[in-house]
Amino acid sequence: MLGLGILFLLVSAARGFSGPLLPGGILTGLGAALLLRRSLEPRFPEWGAILLGLSAGFLFVASVDAAKGRARRPSPLLPGVVLGLLAILSALSRSPAFRWISDVDLHDSWPWAAVAAGLFLVARALFRDRRPG
Repeated sequence: MLGLGILFLLVSAARGFSGPLLPGGILTGLGAALLLRRSLEPRFPEWGAILLGLSAGFLFVASVDAAKGRARRPSPLLPGVVLGLLAILSALSRSPAFRWISDVDLHDSWPWAAVAAGLFLVARALFRDRRPG
């Protein structure tokens, strides 16, 4: 997965960062997370490390878009931030000071947060498309 993501990023870079930038960023972040999840285990549960990698992929794409002056719609910034916040919550659930954040509850509920963010993006895109020009 990491290799495929890097390949997509190389193709995108060769084309002026157009083309498969978004899938390249996501696959690279996810592939890196899958490789590093064991070493991140003391701080992040496995699912939290994967969310961290996905977040990094989305945020990388958002930063390249910002540097190129491109306004991708919907922006990869929102899923990157949401996934990053969930990854941070997963790390906090491992800290004794934040025992009130249950790792089990987060493990079961983070996919619903991702679904809610996706529904928000779809609804926003549908609403924007129906506005008079």
